[in-house]
Amino acid sequence: MKNLYFTIGLLLFTFLGKAQIVNIPDPIFKASLLNHSPVIDINNDGEIQVSEALNTTTIEIINSAGTITNTSGLNAFTNLTSLRINFAYIDTIDLSNLINLQHLNLLENNLTSLSVTELTNLQTLVCSNNSLTSIDVSGLTNLVLLDFSINPLLSNFIYSELPNLNQLICYYTNVGNININVMNNLTYLDISGCEFSNLDVSNLTNLTHLNCSTNSALSSGISNLNLGQLTNLTYLNCSNNNIASLSLENLTNLTYLNCSNNQLSNLDVTNLVHLTALYCFENQLSSLNVTNTIDVSNLLNLKSLFCTNNNMSTLDLTNLVLLRTLNCTQNQITSLDLSNNVNLELIYLASNLLTSLDLSQLTLLNASIPEYLLD
Repeated sequence: MKNLYFTIGLLLFTFLGKAQIVNIPDPIFKASLLNHSPVIDINNDGEIQVSEALNTTTIEIINSAGTITNTSGLNAFTNLTSLRINFAYIDTIDLSNLINLQHLNLLENNLTSLSVTELTNLQTLVCSNNSLTSIDVSGLTNLVLLDFSINPLLSNFIYSELPNLNQLICYYTNVGNININVMNNLTYLDISGCEFSNLDVSNLTNLTHLNCSTNSALSSGISNLNLGQLTNLTYLNCSNNNIASLSLENLTNLTYLNCSNNQLSNLDVTNLVHLTALYCFENQLSSLNVTNTIDVSNLLNLKSLFCTNNNMSTLDLTNLVLLRTLNCTQNQITSLDLSNNVNLELIYLASNLLTSLDLSQLTLLNASIPEYLLD
């Protein structure tokens, strides 16, 4: 009888022991967890006990040694606050039990769908470089950063109020013409390559970075851009669109401006006194005076100027003593005074109407200019 009790006890002990082990059927996923740092497998028995899963708050799996086809077992880690699985090429993931998650990063996988609406504690969500067709973040009022960029099939962006969202990054998706103005705490917005025809960001008064450039080969681009009173904006890229006029007078803190490849015939940068980089090539500009005059701005901080492929016959750089890079190729410029631009390191002047050029003051220069001007 004692032997019988001993056998039953042993079987019961073995059963209970096994019952405490998390079932992780995918060998690559399991190996990633067993080799995780900080250590998850505390007792080093080659298994993940339920207690070990519950003791874990952070999982990071980056560039696993192969494709993870099954993330079963993940829901045992119910105390996770941060989960990062990158370059593992998973195509599905169940996060339904992970209600304590605050940070989720699923960059560079093969996900076709993602359910996160139950994860109401999420503060950052990154699911870029996947194959998603839609993203629903309804109810995620704690979100501070949302990045679902480079999902070219994604056309459905579902959201309600996002009162705490600071950064929205959704470039190279099929999303277009969403009401961004309701996200009035945004400081960083990148919607480049998206399907917008009109863009109104006039209410986003906290915005410091805006990239709304378009891949013109795939989209007709933005024709109207309303920037309103964005006095905090320091970076603006609206290149490769169909913008015919651009009102910049209120953007007094702008340091970077790229409005290249649009339909601009005039560009007033008078008030942009902090500008250090200006790219306005491939427009219809007939002249560009970047000195302190009644018509245009005093860009004394400018270090880079790219104004290629316009219709300019004149270019006045007199006051730009900090200028380091100049590219004004493919214009109609007949004369150019560079005597004050002593910090110039690179200039590109090909395809103009210049017959002479004095470079004697440019001791730092590594020039690319028409050969006949060097004779």
